[in-house]
Amino acid sequence: MEHLAQADAEMARGRFNTALEHLAELRPRQRSRHYLPYNLTTAEALQLTGQNERARRLASAGLRATDRTRITDARCLTVLARAAFDDGFVKRSAQLFRKARAAAERVHDGELTARILLDMLASVADWLPASDAARLVNQCERAATYAGHPHAAAQFHGVVAEQQVRAGRLDQAASHLRMGETFLRASPNVWLKGQLHLARAMLHAFKRESVAGALQARKALACGRQSGHADTLDRANAELARIHLLEGRFRQAARRCRDGLEQASESFAVRVRLLDLLAQVELARGHWQACETLLSRMRDVLPRDGGLRPSHHNIAVLISRARLQLQRREWRAALATCEAGATVAEERNDRLQGSTLRILAADALLEMERPREAAERIDQAAQHAGEMTIAVRTQIERARAALLARTAGPETARRRFEIALRVLAVEGETGSRMDAASSYLRTMQPADEQLRRQIRNHPANLEPLIENSLAGAGSSGSGQSVLSGGPVPLAHAVPLIDLAERATLLAREVFVLLRESGCTAALAVIEQRDKRITGVHAYDGWTSEQAAQAARKPNGAVILPAGRANGCDLSVVVEPRGDTWSQAVVRDVRAVVEGARMLESIRVRERGKLPLWLPDLPPARDDGVFASPAMTRLLARARRIGARDDPVLIVGETGTGKEVVARFIHKYSSRAQGEFTAFNCAEVPAGMAESVFFGHRSGAYTGATRDYGGVIRGAQDGTLLLDEIADLESSVQPKLLRFLDRGDVHPLGAQKPVHVDVRIIAATNPAIDQRMRDGSFREELYFRLNIMRLDVPPLRARRAEIPVLVHHFLRRFGAARGMPNLTVTDDVLDALYRHNWPGNVRQLENHVRSLAALATDDVVTASGLTAADSTSGGNGGGNENGRAEAETPLDAAESNHLPVRTDQPLADAVAQVEHALIRRALAEAGGNAAAAARTLGVSRRGLQLKRRRLGIGEFGVD
Repeated sequence: MEHLAQADAEMARGRFNTALEHLAELRPRQRSRHYLPYNLTTAEALQLTGQNERARRLASAGLRATDRTRITDARCLTVLARAAFDDGFVKRSAQLFRKARAAAERVHDGELTARILLDMLASVADWLPASDAARLVNQCERAATYAGHPHAAAQFHGVVAEQQVRAGRLDQAASHLRMGETFLRASPNVWLKGQLHLARAMLHAFKRESVAGALQARKALACGRQSGHADTLDRANAELARIHLLEGRFRQAARRCRDGLEQASESFAVRVRLLDLLAQVELARGHWQACETLLSRMRDVLPRDGGLRPSHHNIAVLISRARLQLQRREWRAALATCEAGATVAEERNDRLQGSTLRILAADALLEMERPREAAERIDQAAQHAGEMTIAVRTQIERARAALLARTAGPETARRRFEIALRVLAVEGETGSRMDAASSYLRTMQPADEQLRRQIRNHPANLEPLIENSLAGAGSSGSGQSVLSGGPVPLAHAVPLIDLAERATLLAREVFVLLRESGCTAALAVIEQRDKRITGVHAYDGWTSEQAAQAARKPNGAVILPAGRANGCDLSVVVEPRGDTWSQAVVRDVRAVVEGARMLESIRVRERGKLPLWLPDLPPARDDGVFASPAMTRLLARARRIGARDDPVLIVGETGTGKEVVARFIHKYSSRAQGEFTAFNCAEVPAGMAESVFFGHRSGAYTGATRDYGGVIRGAQDGTLLLDEIADLESSVQPKLLRFLDRGDVHPLGAQKPVHVDVRIIAATNPAIDQRMRDGSFREELYFRLNIMRLDVPPLRARRAEIPVLVHHFLRRFGAARGMPNLTVTDDVLDALYRHNWPGNVRQLENHVRSLAALATDDVVTASGLTAADSTSGGNGGGNENGRAEAETPLDAAESNHLPVRTDQPLADAVAQVEHALIRRALAEAGGNAAAAARTLGVSRRGLQLKRRRLGIGEFGVD
């Protein structure tokens, strides 16, 4: 069944069309053991490629199969759940997803459980009650972490990124996308790559970066064609339509929407999205009846299952309807629609859409001459303005300007209105631009009838209003006229504070403000890249060449840095007039700009500290940190073993927590009241093993001046852990075997043996198997110890515990330094999560210890990670500044592949690999030979011999 295996492999790569091609080559008989797996994979591929009816038939047949298992049930139910959602049966879909999840959890299939939960999050979560939706996000994050598969992590971050974009939390969305893309680099998947391109297209479109957004949407389309994923193709087409709409290309947007509605797959969510976009297009074109018809169609398509909360699609319908009613001057109807929508948004905790609806409600209330209530709605919209995008904050300021104009006269609000128009022309989406234009016409009442006609015909085009405002202020728009002087009102300078996150907007508004103040002889906006002038965007009093020269050699000119945009530095270069007042105005504006930029840098830093990982990760326990299903099952078995008194063999790599597991066994044994003694067999001096283990009498050998009971007798009535048992001297192994058989030890020099009641737990790394094969460890002893064996998985196989361990160690080490609330940012935690940790928990603990030692704040950022890494040892070399340069453990994780020539003798190839592994282990251990030996799974003496043979001297010296 080679084709079935190939189909499964293609499914794992996200190439569903290719998987179907392989499946088409198969025709297994109904009684064949391959028949059910074939049908399952076919059903999954069909559903993902938009062929729901055929997929539903195969999945239903799979649930009736006599040889089905819980895993096959879970997969069939997932196919049916996806198909039900596409058909608009959201409640039924949620029920099927829950059944699928229960089936997967009963067989402890973490990866399948994560996939089911993530599918549920991407589809039905938006219609679930708020508490259920929040719980589902937490469950998905935990499941994706437990699964330990890069595809699960990438899918989680992609889905959450889309949710954050819709909520306007763009920094959080960008962080999730970076994480998702990092996971996919390790394990490519075309379908997931398309999902991340889609989310990034949404992010760019939200920020009005149309070129970048269109590029990402087209990349998503290409991935959709490669994978055959119907939903990716449809959503990418919808995103391109949205970008056309944002840029005012209404004809192209309408064509894409209509083509999409004709060709779209069976997904009702895609149809709703396309109808919403088409309704916005018709509204922006002034086709009110067509918009009304489309909104009615949307209402009919949306699910009406009882018990479902309204989704963001429902609120989008209400926002579009409110805008239509405002255009028709139906003030009361618009207010009622806004109030209903705001209530729904509050229930959903959707602050972005809630703010938009309250602003529209304020517009309606102003037209109904109820300014006090309008002010209340504006204040409600501004309640969480700090978390909003600059476009939403500008809408709020636009509404305040309209309120001020109605209550104190148009001239008092003109400057605020004009700034809002300029910002929304760059940052606002089509609806907010239309709101601003209509509000300006109603409030400021420009006398130019041609201007009013232009806005009525093209309600989302703000350029005529902006040009009119500049002309009315005394500028020709050419940048050559200077306005009359006068003091700069506070209301004119304050808006600069809110524009610091967009260097382009800040530079332009500073330019306009200074030009209007009349305090400048000349000024210009300069663009620089790597200190080289690449453009002069606006100038007044200079030619572009003179402006560039003034930027290079100021000679009395003042430079006001505005920040970076598109990889370039923007500055406003100002030559003040000679009088004291003009120079004071320039200084004041410079102080406002510097304060605004400093405030924005603080905001960015604080947003960077927001956690993306679960705040309620499983707490550390006294006997260790266990969060993964693998360790939970291992400890359940260890607890059962604790009730017995037989020897136990614990096998695991260095640093995995074998001693923690041994203590756990002791805790749940009948010997819990006795002593737990841990002894490392590798630390016994050569020739002293028998005396150390079994004791000696005074005078038994030269230097034995008094009786010594030995390690075994010292653990009487308790538990003795013999760590690194594989390094035990071969001469002592028969005597230890005899003790395990009879319970007697015979001290050196004693006349008769002594009975000792102690339980033996042995721990070793996987090298014990090789020791048996080469004869350095007795098989009889191995079999006697191996009555009950526990294999402790390495940390890289239970990554779910890494976030828990990191926070556990940070709390411990932070408390020791007087920083009990020490934590890390998500980029640091993500780097730690992705590292392979060859030294396992011990290496992670030491790494976090270094992070805590170097922390200067309660939050360890990426700079702290770099500083901590730089102390982890190096090669003894240095750069031109005299600082040592070393490959850090996290750097090494990214380059853990060694190219080995295959045309050389075997001995040379082995030596090359050994040399690289030993050098890496020494680097990660900071030159500590014992720690490096433990990492490599060899004895310290063995490492010493290898270093001598390979010519590896002291750490950093070859």
